[in-house]
Amino acid sequence: MGPTLTIGHATASDELAHTSEVPQFGLGTFLMREIGECKQSVLSALKLGYRHIDTAMAYENEHEVGQAIAEAIDEGIITRDELFVTTKLRRPHAIGFEAAKQRCQESLENLGLDYVDLYLVHAPPEDPEHRAPTWKGMESCLEEGWTKAIGVSNYGAHHLDKMHSYATLMPAVNQIEVHPWLQRNALRAATEAIGATVMAYSPLARGHKV
Repeated sequence: MGPTLTIGHATASDELAHTSEVPQFGLGTFLMREIGECKQSVLSALKLGYRHIDTAMAYENEHEVGQAIAEAIDEGIITRDELFVTTKLRRPHAIGFEAAKQRCQESLENLGLDYVDLYLVHAPPEDPEHRAPTWKGMESCLEEGWTKAIGVSNYGAHHLDKMHSYATLMPAVNQIEVHPWLQRNALRAATEAIGATVMAYSPLARGHKV
């Protein structure tokens, strides 16, 4: 699997629950929407040794990620246990407890998997009243065994701090854009302060920066 990091969920007693090992490097599938593009990219990445694949319902390519994973397993390239799969609850769907659970099931169906390794709220729900019940739904997905870990993405420091008032388990990760041109020291510190791990997307920046 290569180098990994241990992630987990901080509890009220500051202990780490539901720990997992996540590969430090992964393949993101954002903007891979051409027919066949995502499947081929994921399959090639798995053959090259990638063991963390990141997708989202909003990317509209979960089904191709699932096809690539199934093919790689059939060909003996990987086993499911060797793979770390991340997907995300789309922001417009983050409207409460039942919606979070329903969309998790839909993502699993799209991927053809019994569970994912990490399920994230893609962005803070627009209606503040939806944030607590949505997170409770995420916690329920974890309890059901549909995901090994839960977290958030694109959350600011104030969003994270507010979670102390309603979360039984704090997020395992906050996935945010971080790279040399956007270091976000304060947000990284706020993420670590709640016991979560910073997971960077676009760590090498965008093409026009490189």
